[in-house]
Amino acid sequence: GPPMAPHSYTAFFAGIPLRQFPRLPSGSIAISRTDMTIKEAAELLHTRNILSAPVLDVERAAAGASWRDKYIGILDMGKLSSFMLDSLEHKSQIREEDED
Repeated sequence: GPPMAPHSYTAFFAGIPLRQFPRLPSGSIAISRTDMTIKEAAELLHTRNILSAPVLDVERAAAGASWRDKYIGILDMGKLSSFMLDSLEHKSQIREEDED
């Protein structure tokens, strides 16, 4: 049949309780932390076979911040890969300038 209109999707998903969402295979959520290195964060995503993870601000968490304030975003493999490639390109440009 014809594709559903966006408002139909909204109505459809509005009626499904989150408890019906499949359980996590590992039983826990992988959390990246602001005190991790880029390498550690990439390894976390790789070893858990996931594409993203919430980012915990360790300083805010230690200060007793609410969950809304201690989680500051989402780390995802796409952005991480892009950042790594941009960093390598920048480093390469610096080397070329130093050689001139």
